Amino acid sequence: MAESKLNAASGAFGWSGFAWRWISALALVLLTYNPMGWSYVHWISEWNTESLPLKALAGLVLTAAYFVAGRAAAGSLGNIGSIFFLLIFAALIWLMQSKGWFDPKNATALTWILQLALSIYLALGMTASFLWKRLTGQVDIAAEDHVDHNH
Repeated sequence: MAESKLNAASGAFGWSGFAWRWISALALVLLTYNPMGWSYVHWISEWNTESLPLKALAGLVLTAAYFVAGRAAAGSLGNIGSIFFLLIFAALIWLMQSKGWFDPKNATALTWILQLALSIYLALGMTASFLWKRLTGQVDIAAEDHVDHNH
């Protein structure tokens, strides 16, 4: 217990930190849409004016969460990292299809796989700076963080 508090205070990062970020990203993705029919997309498709303010609020909260997670992912991974992630995941889908592990014509299976990919991308993006520091010893600072606004 004391060690986990020390790790949190010192900026150390472990698997549990990644797991929490991935669970959060997966929850965000699945709350937005999932093939089971229990999602924001399904909820707003049921038109009624009674819950319209609540639907608007929920939509704004989801949008804000995507903005934060998406900006973190895009900023940490950058264009090259995002492209590599996309290529690696596409190769994994190709491998799974070639081994007969899933049928790409099955829209439900493909939706689950793509949602898993999006949640992993968001979690990796929110974690990339920690991983970079741990792997290389270098601190990753976004370009916006060291722009001098006084000039």
